[in-house]
Amino acid sequence: MRLRRKLTALLLALALALGLCACRQEEPQASFDAKVYVEGLLQCAYQGEPSQEYLDLVGITEEQGQSVYENSLYLEAQVFAFLYNIEYPNDLYEEIMDLYREIFSHAKFQVVSAVLEEDGSYSVQVDIEPIDIVQKAAGKLEEAKKPFFEKYPSASLNTMTTKDYQAYDAEWARLIIDTYKEILPDTGNLEKRSVTVKLEKNEEGYYTISDEEFKKLGEYIIDYSVPEPVATPSPELSGEPEPSPDGESSPAPDGEPTPTPGENDPVPPTTASPLPEPEDQESEGPEESKLPQESPEETE
Repeated sequence: MRLRRKLTALLLALALALGLCACRQEEPQASFDAKVYVEGLLQCAYQGEPSQEYLDLVGITEEQGQSVYENSLYLEAQVFAFLYNIEYPNDLYEEIMDLYREIFSHAKFQVVSAVLEEDGSYSVQVDIEPIDIVQKAAGKLEEAKKPFFEKYPSASLNTMTTKDYQAYDAEWARLIIDTYKEILPDTGNLEKRSVTVKLEKNEEGYYTISDEEFKKLGEYIIDYSVPEPVATPSPELSGEPEPSPDGESSPAPDGEPTPTPGENDPVPPTTASPLPEPEDQESEGPEESKLPQESPEETE
């Protein structure tokens, strides 16, 4: 499933940022507290308020922990733009990041236990109650999007200039963002899920969590699974785009995708340090409808 692959790439990028927090002490940990470490990672990434005990354990400052939080918000903003096929999100990232500050405030997790295994690794069990806002938004958007597609029937996209299409995309993005803001007060959590992750020593002798292990935790903070959407208009583009009076071309036809979130995106206005560009940047042309629809061969 393309969405899951995208989420994986972004979660791994966040894990890389968090991995930097594992090896800051001048000497290897004499007494390592696995529960404090995992809880601190989650607080750092999703609440922006890691405990002083965690900061001391990994040897970072409060400002460095805040930088990881800002990176987390930016990566989730990219997920949001990808999920709803917002093709020109650059001017919206700051607003979407503020939206996720509110969403993340509903994060619920608890480190239940940490067991030292015979091989020297730790097995840490974490209970997470996934945030349910994506499911709530799915139901609300089924009605909210109908007037939008009545205003913009499929055939209208064939004659749009680039400027027109950007305005169309901006209106779509506003619909999605405003819907999320409307349902924010009703945000809750789904049934608790238990996840066990492993911590192992790296070459320097520090305990750390691998990218893949952290991804297990990140996948459950927000549940991005959504029900099958009601069919939406799907433009049928063919042939060459018609030139506009001002000389601009309409959106690219099939085979010439328009820009997608993540392509040459500037670093957002935050204190976060740049992260590696996530892989799997797949282009989306205007030929796809605005809500994600999985084909049978793309579904896992």
